[in-house]
Amino acid sequence: TYAKSETCALAECPPGSYAPDLAKDVAHCLDCAFGTFSNGKTDVCHPFTCPGGNEPNTKASYDGDCVGCRLGFFSASNTSISCEPAECPKSTQASPNATSADDCSPCPALQTSIGGSALCGAPNCTAGSGPTQDGQSCEVCESGTFSPGHGAPCRKVKCAPGHTPAKGATDMATDCVPCPEGTTNLGGTSTECTPCPQGTYSNATAGTNTCTPTACELGWEAKTGAKHKRDCVICGQGFFSNTQTCQPTQCPLNQASAKGAHDAIGNCTACPLGYLSEGGQSPCRPAECAPGYSLPPNATQCQACQPGTFGKGLAMP
Repeated sequence: TYAKSETCALAECPPGSYAPDLAKDVAHCLDCAFGTFSNGKTDVCHPFTCPGGNEPNTKASYDGDCVGCRLGFFSASNTSISCEPAECPKSTQASPNATSADDCSPCPALQTSIGGSALCGAPNCTAGSGPTQDGQSCEVCESGTFSPGHGAPCRKVKCAPGHTPAKGATDMATDCVPCPEGTTNLGGTSTECTPCPQGTYSNATAGTNTCTPTACELGWEAKTGAKHKRDCVICGQGFFSNTQTCQPTQCPLNQASAKGAHDAIGNCTACPLGYLSEGGQSPCRPAECAPGYSLPPNATQCQACQPGTFGKGLAMP
């Protein structure tokens, strides 16, 4: 109390505090003990309890002035004491607002804990590695993913066209390597380098990141997965090319084309004497005439020998 105009009056204290005996003014107010509250002014401190998972607020100003236990701690129902450390198994942590020592929840994916009152956390991985699914250790990021380390999970890399992510990447965009010669990809989150389509080539190390048309000579076609502009092979017998890819010839009956043809019909020549061809892309093959038959010049099939002549068969006249 303090004296004013020779009349004694109680000091008026702020909420959460009280005036001890002989208090002269508000400067002499004291905080209420933990687990008690005061509405302030001339009120005294009163005990109160909190529901499970909570503890009394410091300088409590009303009945039920409670705060939740911080993670890793618990409190039982109707308590007036501080939250206590949890006793959780390994790879778990105290549940939010835990009400018992064993009120625990599993750690989230990619995290773990040592148990007790410890919180879940990811391992401190090096750059290019991320935590395993159970959070117990680290593993190198797979191709197509990256991690800056320090427990960050591996996430997808975005590369420029013609490039693929390096294994163990540490950066989202810069840890990319060129696709092997003759292959490419679309970039972005695409990770697999695939062979260039027929008639195109790529060579990222030479600055050709995407599949570019080849420049093969007539009668030649680009190799599958071509690595440079003239990475070509000659068209085989029965095929021609004037568009970077070999296609079947369309030779007339008893004609065929040789390797390196560049026209569907224009490079066809007549079969030699004793040979036949069905035309199209078929080659010239020896005629297989029966005895008494032969293949005269310009004939398209075996014919019977004239009277007074004979044939030994096959293609013999």
